[in-house]
Amino acid sequence: MNAKGFLLLLLLGAILATLASCGRWNIVGRQKQIDTFSDVYAIGKRIENKIAESGDELSDGEIADIVMSVRDGLDAWGNDIRVFRATNDQSARYIVVSPGRDGVLDFPDTSQYSVMAKVDIRGLFDRDIVFRDGNCVTNSGKDPHTDFPAPHR
Repeated sequence: MNAKGFLLLLLLGAILATLASCGRWNIVGRQKQIDTFSDVYAIGKRIENKIAESGDELSDGEIADIVMSVRDGLDAWGNDIRVFRATNDQSARYIVVSPGRDGVLDFPDTSQYSVMAKVDIRGLFDRDIVFRDGNCVTNSGKDPHTDFPAPHR
């Protein structure tokens, strides 16, 4: 094989390796998003069950114990899963949030989570995964949930 053919083959190999690694990281990111969605859901359900058992609001300590009971309170990227008490006059009592891959909350003013609209964030790994009173606000799970609007990219 001449030098030109060898370089062309080498370049083709590099391009294929790059494409394969991009797809792999997307799959890894998607799995982390699904795992985190499941964990945030589990925390929300445990809070709901505890409220139903006690018939009263939970203390900060009780909420912290519940959060720590699921993957030591960390999402699949290693960021803290947070719980905020709702601060509006609406029916929401608490919000469970994973800040996503980047570890930064989408809203610096956490009261915005109380009123944010539903959105589908599948594949948008830096977006927050949010449950309000045990209900999914940002869909990043496996189900398409047709009632969620498409994300703004």
